[in-house]
Amino acid sequence: MMASPKAWQHSNYATHPVGTGPWQVSDSSQPGSDMVYTAYAGYWNPSARKVATVHIRVGAEATFVPA
Repeated sequence: MMASPKAWQHSNYATHPVGTGPWQVSDSSQPGSDMVYTAYAGYWNPSARKVATVHIRVGAEATFVPA
């Protein structure tokens, strides 16, 4: 994975990543449970981005308890 060494020096690097992808982390995201990524206006190739928003909900795996 490529990352900016300058960004590593910030204490919020784990929750506010720096990158060059077509989407950016939305302020409405809740790390660990609900992530929302919105189109990054400065992306170098906007025609490659086919959706404006990516929404990922993280859920705990169901636990099986035998009877």
